[in-house]
Amino acid sequence: MTQSTNFTFKVLLYLIVCFFTLLNCTEKSKQETFPTIHIDPDMEPKEADLSELATEIKVVPLETNLACLIGGWSHLEYVDEKYIIYRSSSKSDKALLIFNSQGGFLNKIDAYGEGPEEYTSIESVLFDSDKELIYISDHRKVQVYNMKGNFIKSLKTSFPIGGLYQNHDGQFLVPVQQIYAESNRDMLHIMDAEMQLVKSIKSRNPEVISDIQQGYRYHGDPIEANNQFFYKEPFVDTLYEIRGTGLKPYMKFDLNGKGFSTRDGINPENYQQNAKRKIPPIGPKVGDNLIFIQYTYIDAEYLSIYDKASQKNIFHKKFLFTSLENNPLSLGINNDLVEGSPAFLPKYVKDNIMVSVVEPGNLTKDQRAMFKVKREDNPILLIATIKD
Repeated sequence: MTQSTNFTFKVLLYLIVCFFTLLNCTEKSKQETFPTIHIDPDMEPKEADLSELATEIKVVPLETNLACLIGGWSHLEYVDEKYIIYRSSSKSDKALLIFNSQGGFLNKIDAYGEGPEEYTSIESVLFDSDKELIYISDHRKVQVYNMKGNFIKSLKTSFPIGGLYQNHDGQFLVPVQQIYAESNRDMLHIMDAEMQLVKSIKSRNPEVISDIQQGYRYHGDPIEANNQFFYKEPFVDTLYEIRGTGLKPYMKFDLNGKGFSTRDGINPENYQQNAKRKIPPIGPKVGDNLIFIQYTYIDAEYLSIYDKASQKNIFHKKFLFTSLENNPLSLGINNDLVEGSPAFLPKYVKDNIMVSVVEPGNLTKDQRAMFKVKREDNPILLIATIKD
């Protein structure tokens, strides 16, 4: 091989190496690029009517009778085309109320007690729509019932359950309450159908805080959207996609330096000192197309809506506490799909539906007449279908 040919070969080899190195870096850069949602109270306000976000809305007053009264400490747990499940958690009555899609009362799971087929609290609720089973997490156990309220079985755990979710493989996703004095702590357990551990996922929060007392407990909640599961850990700015038994970064939340630190949030004294000048940990509601973020900051409540397709905030509005005291139902999106209705505030979001919960006691006399309800009646659900 001549000297000239040898030189040409070396140059060619160098260029090939550079090409593949650049290609590898480019592919890696593409893989690591994901959207950022900017959350800042000082952002420019953006308004939208409900008709810009939803194609239709259904008004569902929940039936009211002595067997299905929903107490003050209550929570909407589940909505689909067949069932509505509500948690009623007053001091004297901890029960699940099951309604049909039109709001008609079907049944009540009322097994509050200390017996082997009962529960002492309702920490979280999971509904398996395929098997029509309801799972109630209660500290270190899960009680399973059918839709008639009959006890099926009990599943035990060795740790306090922070919540209960189920992926498409039938595995349970169980958040772990965080003890921030511990290093290398577990954040999320993946369990099999009998609540046996498959994999533990470690916290992505590197902070270990042992010099102050932790008074508040935190855990994240898995979120289902687009047939995928996601996880947002408190005090961590990343929303992760749960892939098999691992996590992959999916989206970031940028609070512009206004968010609580771990130290701010876990200690009651620190929390109170920072509550008026920091944004507490956020729990986004994620649908197939939209992400809803509600938070407090200084003297107001804020609502932001992020559109996945355009990767932009399409709604951002401030609601002063002083105004909400006089008109609590003004918090939300202008509901131009139901004339005379209060603002639409998404309390439950899943796939392509969002649900606003209206308490009749907060309505005006004319609004109660319009909805045909009484002041003491059960809530009204406004179920909207989100646009594609």
